Amino acid sequence: AIKIWFLKKKLKNQNIFIFISKQNLSIAVIGMNSNNSSELEAEKSQCPVEFSSNSSEQEIFLKNEFSWTEKQEMLLLGCYYYGYVIFHMVGGWIGFKFGFKKLLRSSLIGAFINLVFPFSIRLSFTFGVALRIALGISHSGSSAAMTEAWSKWAPQDEKSFLLNFIFSGMTFGLLLTNLAGGWIIQSFNWPVIFYIPAICTFFWAAIWHFRVSETPEEHKTIDKEELDLIISTRSGQKTMKKNISFLKLFTFLPVWGFIIGCVGKDFAAFTAMQMFPMYMNRKGLNFLTLAGKFFFAPLRGK
Repeated sequence: AIKIWFLKKKLKNQNIFIFISKQNLSIAVIGMNSNNSSELEAEKSQCPVEFSSNSSEQEIFLKNEFSWTEKQEMLLLGCYYYGYVIFHMVGGWIGFKFGFKKLLRSSLIGAFINLVFPFSIRLSFTFGVALRIALGISHSGSSAAMTEAWSKWAPQDEKSFLLNFIFSGMTFGLLLTNLAGGWIIQSFNWPVIFYIPAICTFFWAAIWHFRVSETPEEHKTIDKEELDLIISTRSGQKTMKKNISFLKLFTFLPVWGFIIGCVGKDFAAFTAMQMFPMYMNRKGLNFLTLAGKFFFAPLRGK
């Protein structure tokens, strides 16, 4: 199943890049905003001996470009989800209507936003907030598109494994950003953490355009044995098309149970994900340096 293997790798890579783009600001804001060092500087003034040996590690706080209030920080970190949540259902409908391949091309918009974000936030805080909302919109249909892809490509017995495989890219992207992000910011400055996912996504999109097809039947180089396997197992799936009324969906109690459960879970998970680096830093642990040490720990052990 060569084509299935290729598709699952591309979908997982896209999930990694999406979560890097989602999480990079929560790391970068530590190196961007001078107010993040307030508690650390207070502890430094009280314990000068303890902090003097780490003066090189604290140097990054002297180079921060912005002086945002805490309210502005929260707005900048949270505005991504305004676009992501509001257009999540719309993105799923677009993927169902026009196909997952076309919908995931919207990642190019996200790559461009990451590329220009360091310039825009320096020009205007409002412009930066608008771009983060647009980034959330560009990512809103990604999960639905990936699920739609396996409804067409996955053999019936492998569908659960393939879905879990591509969504594991979320965790990997989150861990990679949190661990490597600190070292990147301290070594190359904070804009680089936005440039990296942008450049990677541009390369990914080029391969996606030329090597991926909407259905196995449309793929020009797929092996006949692999095509027959997909079609034979897919034949048992329901393919009947219905006009779905979104308003009618909200009349069912299980739908509301699912919505409430997802909102509660996502609120807790994403709040912790976005706030953890800033919280650790404000408690005097210098998250950027600490994350960098964890990132290189395996190499130091050799």
